[in-house]
Amino acid sequence: VETKKYIKELNKLQRFNKKVKYLPNGYFPDFIKDTDVSKKEKIILTVGRLGTEQKNTEMFVNVIASIAPEKLNEWKVYLVGPITDDFRNYLKKIIRIKPYLKEIFVITGNIKDKSELYSIYARSSVFVLTSRWESWGLVLTEAMRFGCYPIVTNCCDAFDEVIATGKDGFGKIIDINDSVALKKSIEMVLDNKVDYIEKGQKASSFAVKNLNWRYITGQLDVYFNEIYKKRG
Repeated sequence: VETKKYIKELNKLQRFNKKVKYLPNGYFPDFIKDTDVSKKEKIILTVGRLGTEQKNTEMFVNVIASIAPEKLNEWKVYLVGPITDDFRNYLKKIIRIKPYLKEIFVITGNIKDKSELYSIYARSSVFVLTSRWESWGLVLTEAMRFGCYPIVTNCCDAFDEVIATGKDGFGKIIDINDSVALKKSIEMVLDNKVDYIEKGQKASSFAVKNLNWRYITGQLDVYFNEIYKKRG
């Protein structure tokens, strides 16, 4: 299973007899060219189905709109993914109220070309995910691989295991729908009160070591060999 938390619970059941193993989700390294994750631009990125209830992107947009314009100087906010008509209209309404946001928001639409999507990850400094729920959140795995400093909601148990938080950690986890915490976390970046570049590099190192499908399938091979040995 994908989380260590579930392993502990499942292995308590007699039917599994401590046979459940840990196998996280990951990214495919074959699709990624060598990238210097230290060459970053002032981009805050989110990726997903924009405007859906699950992704809760309106929370992210509202927080950006609530930040003083001078703090956002030189920064861009990329909204990547298919977008609902209602959310597109919602964005237009916010931009009419605060016209300066037209120069900050970059709405790409859906990007099917992985190389194009990965180039945006590679340029971005911060990755924000405001989902109300996720099964895993593969976009987070990809963002970490490319050295983005992750700010995410606690919408998925796996996030606690793949994001090291705290003073020496490389990411920030906030409560679902907590706009105040999200604004504070983003402003810490804008005010240079967090070394988001260094933390992004740590996130990348963790992803390369632990969330690479070549490593993960290698671990799966170890599990299979253990079974074969027990069977003789």
